[in-house]
Amino acid sequence: MHLNKTPYVKSMLLNQLRGITHTFSARYAENPFTAGGNFIPVYAVEQVHCASVCILDSETKKKLHSMPDWPKEAESYTLPGKHDGIITTLPETAIGIRTADCIPVLIAYPGGPVGAFHCGWRGLVRGILLRAAQLFAAYGSLSQCIAAIGPGICSNCFEVGEEVINEFLAKFPDETRQCIIRSNTRFFLDLKKFVINQLMTSGFTQNSIDILDFCTYCGHGNVSFFSYRKEKNITARQWSIIMVQ
Repeated sequence: MHLNKTPYVKSMLLNQLRGITHTFSARYAENPFTAGGNFIPVYAVEQVHCASVCILDSETKKKLHSMPDWPKEAESYTLPGKHDGIITTLPETAIGIRTADCIPVLIAYPGGPVGAFHCGWRGLVRGILLRAAQLFAAYGSLSQCIAAIGPGICSNCFEVGEEVINEFLAKFPDETRQCIIRSNTRFFLDLKKFVINQLMTSGFTQNSIDILDFCTYCGHGNVSFFSYRKEKNITARQWSIIMVQ
């Protein structure tokens, strides 16, 4: 299949929010993030498939940049600690996560705060999205939030062992049942549907959830992305980035 070399894809719903800019990069993106034609460094986290979320506030940012060994010029900065999500209210401060089959989720209130979350199956079982919803609920009603589910592996391509299905069913039976696809003795899991189910259970509305219909593995959507599974574990990552302007 000949796939489009489009460098970025966007959420229509996030595009409608004033004061918020974002991007989901693809395989042929040149730089992680530009806004208004200017390159902006991205604050990222060391991702470990957990449920921990980093809050980047002004005090934390100031402390980081005052450290003597903190790089002054870089495309991205990795914040201390191990997390799979990051939230900030700071303007002109891009935050992002990296994926190559796992599901990226960007969340925003109009005018902020904004958040970026790395949702692999392990992180989802451990509650990364529930933690994201809990933190965003502290800023207001989740029904006012926009959540964009970015490019990730689709249900036709995400084959898992029965033990993975059982982990989901044990922890989140109601959200999981309609996400399981069985073909004889093989099991497939619809991670994007699971993300939608958890967001709606947490208080997001159906109209506030945007699904970008691209598969990083099979190329559905006709845009080329990096795929951890397809490229035998040796691959780069694409960025999912959001910022309060």
